Formats: sequence, C-alpha cells, structure tokens
Amino acid sequence: MHTSKFHLALTTALAIGMGAAGSAALLPHTAVGYPSGASISTGSNPVQSWAGTVSSSSTTIFTAPEDQDIVVTDVHLSCNYTCDTRFTMTRSDGTTIGSFQVSGGYGSSYDSLSVQQQFNSGLPVPAGQTLTIQTTHDTVSYTLSGYLAQP
Repeated sequence: MHTSKFHLALTTALAIGMGAAGSAALLPHTAVGYPSGASISTGSNPVQSWAGTVSSSSTTIFTAPEDQDIVVTDVHLSCNYTCDTRFTMTRSDGTTIGSFQVSGGYGSSYDSLSVQQQFNSGLPVPAGQTLTIQTTHDTVSYTLSGYLAQP
C-alpha cells in the first residue's frame, strides 16, 4: 500500500495539533479564591454567618478557630425609628475593625435605617481571636457574614 504525501502531511499535522492541545491541557493554571488574594479554608463550608441584636452593651460574636482566620465580608445593621447609636466591632487584641453610626428616621414611627456594607478585602479576625460588638445605646439588629481562611 502506498502512502501519499498528502496523507502523511495530514497525519503529521493532526498529531502535532493533538500533542499541542494535550500539552496545554496539562499545564498548571492559576486558581482564583474567594475573594481573590485570600487563602480560603478547605473545610466543607467555609462561609460563616452570625445574626442577633445588641443593646447598650458588648456581645461576643465568635472566636476564630485556633488554626483558621475568619474574614468578615458583609455587615448589615438596622434599628428602629428612635435609635441613634454607634456600632463597633473589636477584636480581642483591642483592634477596632469596624465602626458605624446607626440612626433612625425620626419622621414616622415606621421609619428605620439600615446600614449595609460589603468589603472587598474583608475585616480579618486572626486565628484564636474573638470578635466583640458593642453599641453606645439603643438596640441594633445585626447580620454579619464571612469565611474561614488559612492564616
């Protein structure tokens, strides 16, 4: 059986193309985490959330695990129409990582105000540290969310 030059050239071109495609598929690619630049936990569900109310006092929200940081990415605060208070987030090392002024509407008994903040880089709470929230007075409802990260 004779092999034509066309058949030989076609077979060679296909072999080179398939080899190049296979090589490209095996090259390492850059992974993108949540959010970019952070080393997210390998746990089954690294996303965390906390909710409740705090009134004229200090409340401990969580303690980061000894082997993982917690990065708070979202904060939502609300209060009724009569409130006017400062909401502060403090780590156990004394570092204040968030401070918000929350005030009601005063115009109607149905007015209320909410503060919603999403942080691109997040508010870090290092492994083993505790996050505490505090209001100067009045009751504030809060929802915080974030994720576990490798220190």
